[in-house]
Amino acid sequence: MLCGDSREPQDFVRAMGGAQAAAVFTDPPYNLRVRAIGGRGRVQHAEFAFASGEMSQAQFECSCRKTLGNGVRVSAKARFMSSAWIGATWAN
Repeated sequence: MLCGDSREPQDFVRAMGGAQAAAVFTDPPYNLRVRAIGGRGRVQHAEFAFASGEMSQAQFECSCRKTLGNGVRVSAKARFMSSAWIGATWAN
């Protein structure tokens, strides 16, 4: 588990300790306000720290390239990345 900033390559290096990941599963933020994607029930979640609707499309794409690219760099030759944002985020 990475407790850090997934945009920073050194955080991935630290988390992996020199090992290569066989697979990377990731769910980057959608760049949508939480209230736009959250439930309407009793529990109301706070906004995310970043990529919560404040980024332009270009900034958001750059952020996703950084985070996903960092995962690729610590992955073994055969890698699989799963991300829910592909094709779903350009609704805003």
